[in-house]
Amino acid sequence: MASIPYFVFGALDVIAIVVLTSKMYKLSLAKHLWKMVAFAVSLSFFSYLMRVVFEIPQFDFPAQYVLMSLFFIFVLGVKYYHAAFIVGAGTTIFLSLQLTVYLVFATFGLANVEILKNNTGLYVHLLQFFAELVCIMVALYLHIGRKGFSFVTNESTRESKFDRSIVLATLLSVTTICLTIYFVYTENTLSIIIMAGASFIISYLLSHKRVDDHDREAFEAYIARHQEE
Repeated sequence: MASIPYFVFGALDVIAIVVLTSKMYKLSLAKHLWKMVAFAVSLSFFSYLMRVVFEIPQFDFPAQYVLMSLFFIFVLGVKYYHAAFIVGAGTTIFLSLQLTVYLVFATFGLANVEILKNNTGLYVHLLQFFAELVCIMVALYLHIGRKGFSFVTNESTRESKFDRSIVLATLLSVTTICLTIYFVYTENTLSIIIMAGASFIISYLLSHKRVDDHDREAFEAYIARHQEE
C-alpha cells in the first residue's frame, strides 16, 4: 500500500511533462490519450524498479528522458532530434518548477535538501503535486490561447531541416539532467537551480529562433513558387 502514492505521482509526473511538452510545441495528443496513460503507468513502474527494487536512482531520470523521447518519436512521429530537444525542454521546466516549490518549502522550514533524494513522504508528494499542477495549468493556458512553438511537426512524412542549434540545445538539456542528478546527491541545490534555469532560458530562446527561421523558410518557399508561375 505504501508504494501506491509512488506509482500515482510517478505516473502524474510523466503525464504532466508529456502534456506540457506537447502543448508548448503544438503537438496533438487527442488520438493518443490512452497510449499516454499506459506509457505513464509503465514508466512509473520502471521508475519504482530503478529506485526501490534495484536501488540505482541516479539512472532513473536519464532513462526516463530517453524513454519519453522515444514516446514522442514512435507515437507522435516527431523527428528524433526534435523529440530529444522538446522533451529536454519540458523536463527542465518541470525540474525548475519542482526546485521552486522546494525553495518555498525550505524557506518556511518545511523541508531540507533530503526531500530531493527521497522517494516517498508527504512533502515529496506535495512537491510533485504542485509541479504537476502548474505544468497542467500552463499547458491549459497554451491550449486555450493557441500559443506555443510551431516548428515541430508530428507528420512523419514531412521533410524537416536538420538544425545544429537544436542538437546543441539537446546536448545541454541532457547535460543538465545528468548534472542535476550529481548535484542532488552532493546536496548542491544552488547549482541545480542555476543549471535548470539556464537550460530552460536557452531552450526558450532557441525555440523562438527556430520559429522565426521556420516562418522565413515558409515565406521564401511561397515567393519562389509564385516566381516560377
